Parts: sequence; structure tokens; C-alpha cells
Amino acid sequence: MNKNLFPVLLILFLPPLYVGAETVLVAPVIVYDKDSNAVTSGRNPSEEIYDRISDCRFEGMIDIRLLPSKKYGDIYTILDANRCCAAEGAEYILFGYVQKNEGSWAACLKLYDAGAKKTAKEFFSSDDITHYDRLMDDLGGKILTGLEDATGLGRDEVLNEKVRPLETRLPVSVFYWTPVDPGWNAVMLGIAGCGIGVEIYPRQMKLAIGHRTVDFSLRPSLSYSFAMGKDGAYPLYYSGISMGLPVCAHIHFDLKNSVYIGCGPYYEIELLNVMPKYGDQEFHFQNIFGLESFAGYGVNISGPIDLYAEVQLDFHFKNDTFLALRAVLGLSVKLYKEGT
Repeated sequence: MNKNLFPVLLILFLPPLYVGAETVLVAPVIVYDKDSNAVTSGRNPSEEIYDRISDCRFEGMIDIRLLPSKKYGDIYTILDANRCCAAEGAEYILFGYVQKNEGSWAACLKLYDAGAKKTAKEFFSSDDITHYDRLMDDLGGKILTGLEDATGLGRDEVLNEKVRPLETRLPVSVFYWTPVDPGWNAVMLGIAGCGIGVEIYPRQMKLAIGHRTVDFSLRPSLSYSFAMGKDGAYPLYYSGISMGLPVCAHIHFDLKNSVYIGCGPYYEIELLNVMPKYGDQEFHFQNIFGLESFAGYGVNISGPIDLYAEVQLDFHFKNDTFLALRAVLGLSVKLYKEGT
């Protein structure tokens, strides 16, 4: 293996610093009529409850999942609940019923703790027949409070909001990179440098993949890099000034840990001084346009400060064989966040 690739691969395969989340299953909720006969409802109570509690991420430590209605059948008892938890590898399951009477609704849900093999919490709610949504809202709020008590985790109310506020951050970094092309690599030592930028998260609707939130940012940046020629080659000194405009997509595992990918164009000014053995010093200058792509991992280490590590892959738009891998380590400091 090329020894210059080792730091890149090390960063690429750094293990995430988060631990696995506990799983809470939401089982199909049985609907009864006033005579306690199971009936088919036009609205699915389990989906209604799931929608009301799944936006909360409980510091990223709870994974709330909706069970398909036909996978295990109706869940009536704690034996049924325990069987589902064992099959799904889950720590908790919500199950129960909603009863539709002539003029009112009544609901009872239980939170089963598979580790303790007992019902940890019970949730009751009732309302008149015209206020089904209010019934579900009340039940969802009680369940969230019960999950806080059962797990000892706090829900993040901010994540219940549907809009991510405007935020700006200041990323600063140092990096080391090496040309992949054998021609460049044969004459040039690894290239070191530093960079600074502004990362802008515009106001945006929140997206989710499973129970992970996703958001996007624009990260205009400026960097400087320097390298010297290898022993045995002509003495040379390389300098590069680069300006990039990548767009990034971030996947947040919890309030501290995230991974991200990005891509965008960059413009670079390259300066090269070469001193041939039997000739005059030569100075070369060129303007280069290219494309940079990267993947990284970020962790919040203290309030407004994040630490991040990423791997970048750069190539030129012109017809040459230039290709570079960068290993980047940096800090990102929050400058402004709307509403704070």
C-alpha cells in the first residue's frame, strides 16, 4: 500500500463516537367498538401515535419504529409483546387499544420493557367523539413523557420544529495531501496546507432518513497549500491558492455526531518554481478549475465547537491526469444561529 494513503484511510475508517440506540416498537393498535368487538377504523391509531412521537430523538439514543400491521398480528398480552421484542431485537414496545363508544373515545396503551420483562408504563386518554385528533395529541404527549421517565433520556423539543433555523459557522482546517498520478508523485513530496471558510445553513424544512435528521449547507472556502520537490528530482517549490464552493449534506445521528458528504467546483492558482541543474530558475503559473468531493465525520466537543475529519478527492477539468487525495482535520465554530 502507498504509505501516503495511510492517513487518508485512517480518517476514512475512524469509528463513529456514538453508541447504538435503544429501539422502541409501535405495534398495531386494536380498535374496539362499544361492545368490545374489534373493528376496522378509517384511521390507523398506531400511525397517528408514531407520527406524534417519532420526531423526538431523545438525544439520538432512541430509535422509534412502526411495526407493519401484518408482520406479527395483533398484540394483546405481554407474552405477545415479549415475542415481538425478541424477534426485532427491541428494548421496548408500545401496544394497546382504542375504543370507540357512541359519544366518546377511550384509549389505553402499555409500554413493555423487554429487559425487565414487565409493563413499565400505562397511558390512558379519553375525549368526546368529535375530538379524535385531540385524543391522539394527548396520548402522544403522555407517551413521550413516559419514555423520558422509563429511559432517563430527555427529548429534544427543538427537533419537533419543522424548520431548521439559519446558522453560520466558521470552519478552519489543516490538511495533508498527495497527488495520485505517478508523474506528480515522483517529483513532489506530500503537500501540506491550511484552510478557512464560512459554512451557511439556510432556513430549510427538516428532512429525515429513518430517525436521522438531514440538512444541507453551503461552504465557501479559501485554502493555501505548499510543497517541496523530492530528493533526487529538480529542486522545486509549489504553492497553491484555492477557492471552493461546495454544497454539503449532513446526516445527524444525535445532537453531537454526524456524517456528511459534499461536492462542488473550485478555482486554484498554482505557482511553481523549478531550478534545473544546468539552467536558469523557471517560474510557472496557471489557473485551474476543478471539482472537489469529500466525505467526513463531525462531533461536537464543547458547546459551539465541532471537531471534524474528512477525506477530499480533487481533480482538474482540463485534460491532464491530476488527481489528489486530501486528509483534513479541522474545527468548526458557531458564529450565529437564528433564535439563540
